[in-house]
Formats: sequence, C-alpha cells, structure tokens
Amino acid sequence: MENVALDVRSVFGKSMDELSRSIADATDVHQRIALAEAYLKDELNKRNPEEAYFTEAIRLIRQLGGQVSTETLSKKVFVGERQLQRAFREYFGVTPKTYGRLMRFNKATTLLKKATTVNWGDVTYTCGYADQAHFIRDFREFSGASPTALIADPAALIALPG
Repeated sequence: MENVALDVRSVFGKSMDELSRSIADATDVHQRIALAEAYLKDELNKRNPEEAYFTEAIRLIRQLGGQVSTETLSKKVFVGERQLQRAFREYFGVTPKTYGRLMRFNKATTLLKKATTVNWGDVTYTCGYADQAHFIRDFREFSGASPTALIADPAALIALPG
C-alpha cells in the first residue's frame, strides 16, 4: 500500500524515540537530515545478509540518480520485481520507482540551491526527467509548491533537502 501513514514506532520500534528527541534538539535541517540518514544506515546494517540485494538496490538507485526502472534494478540485484517492491515498501514505505523519483527531486533541489540563475531545461535534463512537466509534477508532489514559487522564497528553498 502506498500513501499510508504509519506511526513511526510501529515500523522501527522504541529506538525511534531517541532519534525523535535528537532530531527535535538539532539546530538546523542539515543536522536533522544527517541524524536520520545515520539512523537509517545503521538499521540497514542490522538487516539479514540474505537481504543484501536491498542494500545493493538502494546503492544502484543512488548511483544512477534515480534513473533506473524496477525491471532493470531487479535484474541487477538478482531478485524478482515483486520481491524488490515488497522489500522497499516494508523498509521505506514506498516503491523503488518512488524512491528513484525522490533521488531525482533531491538532486534538483541541490542544483537549485547552488544556482545563481536557473535554466529549467538544464535542471530537468540533468536530473533525468523526461520533460519539464514530469519535473514540475514531482517537485509539487514532494515540496508542496512549484519550482518557481520556491525559487521566489529562498527560506523555503533552503529548508528542502539537498
């Protein structure tokens, strides 16, 4: 099931309480992201070695900037597509495709934060979007605003990951 909200403790248990406190005490969004990433990496390291395919799938998605189909990904990690999708839903709550979209969005926000002027075609192409309509759709879905609106609000842009 996608787009289902879960209590974080039902997925990660009581260990999430300490992380929640640490994140609440963090001084900025970058520190919060670093804490969350460190926690998730630690959780991945605790996984059964038989699930190494999952870690490899994540690495490949990141390496390829989210530009890999679930079919290709499943072949590269030697598991079926359905098994890979189940693993992603179980551990992250999203499909490999959505995870890839999030990686492209993260890359886009990183580029936008560094840019002094923005060429939307270049951002779209560099991040692996098929066209600007797909870029704008993902941007709105993940940030809640259009790319143009966020560029006009530097504080909102800085708050985004990337």
